[in-house]
Amino acid sequence: MATLRPVTIYLLRVITSFRNRVHYLRGLWSLLAVVIILMLLALSILLPRNNIVTVEADTEIVSYKLVNTELSIFDVQGADLYSDPFSSEPTEHINQAGSYIRLTENTNVEIRKRENDEVVYITLSTKSLSVGSIYLPNGSISLGPWANLSIDLTLAPVPRLLPFRGKLTLGEDVAPGIENILLSGSVSIAEQQLGMFSRERYLLLESKLEKGDRVLVRSATKDEGAVSDGFVRVTYGETLSVVAHTSDGEVHVIRFGSAGYRISPSVWARVINDPSLSWVTALLGILLLSVELVLAITQIASRAVDHEGRN
Repeated sequence: MATLRPVTIYLLRVITSFRNRVHYLRGLWSLLAVVIILMLLALSILLPRNNIVTVEADTEIVSYKLVNTELSIFDVQGADLYSDPFSSEPTEHINQAGSYIRLTENTNVEIRKRENDEVVYITLSTKSLSVGSIYLPNGSISLGPWANLSIDLTLAPVPRLLPFRGKLTLGEDVAPGIENILLSGSVSIAEQQLGMFSRERYLLLESKLEKGDRVLVRSATKDEGAVSDGFVRVTYGETLSVVAHTSDGEVHVIRFGSAGYRISPSVWARVINDPSLSWVTALLGILLLSVELVLAITQIASRAVDHEGRN
């Protein structure tokens, strides 16, 4: 019996050392699991995603600078063309059906119309030689660096769509002498759900525009206007209806009587609204539970070995 005592003491020391290591590994695994969970959650929240910013508005004035000539063609039937800014007499009356205008790149376009106006006013200007050309069924008219179109909507009282790709501004600053303003609208941001190849989107945020706001669609990475794709809907007896989308921009709102604000994606909005983060959180919770289960089984096995050593 005396010879067995040193062996028993040695075995107990080995078992005790193993148990201490298990406790150490348990703490290490728990810490590692927490670190992995926090890293995955941070990556899912902070990784850049593709956003679509949409601006919808009913306004009496809209302006944009064209960056693409393919989306610059619209119907001008019923227009009076003014080529001289100092003349009150029109240069041309355009009454032929099928007449349209095609604008050049970098042309500044300003469209004005109030609710009860029967005429929509379109002012075109550029720093180059020409804002574009008007094409008639029997010829064409080349325009200079400035032109104004007054289109009588009673001659063709169907809605007209004026598509564009350019840098957009809605409304005008509220000040004495200003007659045309933004009346109402909204800004929404649809964000790509978590996943590199996911095509599904969710509504990240939505903000309402107030009467008298001035809205600028700006680049999120450069100090300049963002390129938007959109259209202006011109309807007899109504104000201008504008819809525009951009995937590389944010919206700056200048509000009368305040410093204004910026509408852009935020991390907190993503945390609250992203449905994909819910299953990511659930997956990480299952991972943590699995680690705890393995460590619990290891601890039970250690106690069993300790109990057998004592007996």
